[in-house]
Amino acid sequence: KDASRAAILAEFYRVTAYAAQKQKNEAEATQRFQTALTNLNVELELLRAPNAPETASDDLPEALLKKAEVQMMLKLYDGAIATLDECLQLRPTNPTALLNRAVAEVQVKKVDAAKDDYKALRKALPTEPYVVDYGLAEIAAAANDSAEEIRCLRRYLKTAPDDTAEYTHVTQRLQKLEGR
Repeated sequence: KDASRAAILAEFYRVTAYAAQKQKNEAEATQRFQTALTNLNVELELLRAPNAPETASDDLPEALLKKAEVQMMLKLYDGAIATLDECLQLRPTNPTALLNRAVAEVQVKKVDAAKDDYKALRKALPTEPYVVDYGLAEIAAAANDSAEEIRCLRRYLKTAPDDTAEYTHVTQRLQKLEGR
């Protein structure tokens, strides 16, 4: 009956699931993500309870973000979208929630909704437009729209930090698309 205890358990299983993934133990990772999700659901139930402490309203959006992350790792994209909808009702411009919802929407082929979230994300992260451009390039790639994908990747390269593996990957991807 303690939300913080459920949160600690959820975090333990979430972190150890990533460790299992890194060790290429997918079955163990899946089991741990499922256990993390169970504990996150307990935490959320306690945070939403009528007798929850005053701090529950501050903890709820973060717990929802973690739940959506775990749902996405389990490929429960529709559930993640619903969880992120709830998070965005509480914090309408939360960039992490917008980005994760857009990614989940792409996975379930809700492309127009994903584009809307990326547009909202551009407003929420005006100094990091490359995040949006990368997502829009992914949508263009899924739609086999090479011209749009190239436009988005070029915009990405103009604003993204150039000292990351992602930047290098995007550079190579663009060169391949342009036939260089």
